[in-house]
Amino acid sequence: MTDYYVHFSYYNEEKGRFSESAYRTKADDQFEARRKAWEIFDKDTWRGPVACVKQCGVTWEPSSMDMRDYFIAQAAESNYRARLIENVNIPNAVILRDSALELKAKTELTYHWGRLNAISTIARDMGRSFDMKPPDIYDELHYVQDCIYMLYCIGDGPRHNALTDIAEKAAGWDNDAMFELKSLFRTGAVKLCGQMTVFSEEFGRDGFFPEKADVTDNESKYIMRWLNTSRIDQLSQLPVFGEKDVVPVNGSRNFLNTDALLVLRPDVLPKECQIPEYLLWKQLDSFPPMYARNLITNEYMEINGDDFIGALRPEYEKSIDFDALSQEYGFKYSKYDHIDRPFMDAYDYSLLDQHTTGNYIYDMEDTPEDDLDYAGS
Repeated sequence: MTDYYVHFSYYNEEKGRFSESAYRTKADDQFEARRKAWEIFDKDTWRGPVACVKQCGVTWEPSSMDMRDYFIAQAAESNYRARLIENVNIPNAVILRDSALELKAKTELTYHWGRLNAISTIARDMGRSFDMKPPDIYDELHYVQDCIYMLYCIGDGPRHNALTDIAEKAAGWDNDAMFELKSLFRTGAVKLCGQMTVFSEEFGRDGFFPEKADVTDNESKYIMRWLNTSRIDQLSQLPVFGEKDVVPVNGSRNFLNTDALLVLRPDVLPKECQIPEYLLWKQLDSFPPMYARNLITNEYMEINGDDFIGALRPEYEKSIDFDALSQEYGFKYSKYDHIDRPFMDAYDYSLLDQHTTGNYIYDMEDTPEDDLDYAGS
């Protein structure tokens, strides 16, 4: 028996990310290892709640004396690496909205596809005299026999013969047939006798190709749930700070320390804005008129000292991850949602940020386009 490592990809509900686990099992071949690995996966309580579970590959140390096993194992390694990128790395890049990370993952995916093709080409040239079958579709050639048998059992002779023909041609290194076979085990369907024949229900853990635990689940469902729900849940955990959480300040317009994090009195805002993310502000200057920036929403407002309860105590301020909350706020709202709020956005403030130098005069009552003039003109 051989030690096989069966790799699973899944969506971790607690972390809001796709992840991977690998389990070692002893088996006579990689097909038996796939079956046994489900039992080990089910007993793993450390993962927490998961969904969209797939087996993304089986790897093992090949025999140094068996050329056929060596090529099959190398192809299996590349197949696993490619599936891991497709099932974990790329979806996570989408969740993070990181285009650079997504591009890097797709570049690595292209590399593994290229490596797989190179392994197959070398195996074809070196193993021709040994009647070696394509190592990059070794699993597919095994599992397609169950698809063929199923068509035989239901008495569908034409499709049975058509799929048998595809399998035989693929085993003989026919590129078109190899592509069709790969496509079948990626999409769960193949065109036979002019009609699509679907086998995806047999690709669940109780079918003949035990790839998926959650047959009806898909990555996009969980990506959208993370983008639209999980981030908002974290933002909602921000507490409403009150008088007991602040250092009191006086009501003078010039009172403020620009290093202080100010807690706005909720009653100075419209009722719909009296929520935690709109109450924390940092002063930007010390001369009238004074402005402050919200560290979560990145909006600006003109401030008066009596608009604030006081300065948040340092021990509370240190416990707030403003970068994370600001990112979550950005996912929750678009810039168009800010129109009815009593704040300025970053563009508006950019027209005000030089007011102390006398270079510009800006009337807050009107639009920036109408009232941006050189001083003294």
